[in-house]
Amino acid sequence: MPQYTKEQQLYRKRRKPKAGDITKVTPKVRNEVNRRSMELLNVDVPVCERCGSMKNLSKAHILEASHLGPGNIPWNIMNLCGTHGWKGTCHDWADNTKEGRDWKKQYGAMLRLYYSEGNGKYFWKYVA
Repeated sequence: MPQYTKEQQLYRKRRKPKAGDITKVTPKVRNEVNRRSMELLNVDVPVCERCGSMKNLSKAHILEASHLGPGNIPWNIMNLCGTHGWKGTCHDWADNTKEGRDWKKQYGAMLRLYYSEGNGKYFWKYVA
């Protein structure tokens, strides 16, 4: 059995990031998404970006986390009410209906424009 020094043992690093490291929504992005939802709907508190509700907000991926949608860019994350499996909420509608998935694509395109050409470029540098 090979003998490794303590330095060699501590140096080991994973070369490929785990899926959770890619899809996790960072605190900086959470703050930006909350700011954006308040700006776009002209309110003083974070709200659902689809219906305007202030209750039970969650961060939803436009490109789903199961498809490795990044959580470190604000144009892939949005505030929606409810959670993925909670029936009757915007989050469940966006993830589990054809109309919702189409809406997510359109909203994602609008967010990319917002960060590349709109007011969002003053808050976050857009990188395609």
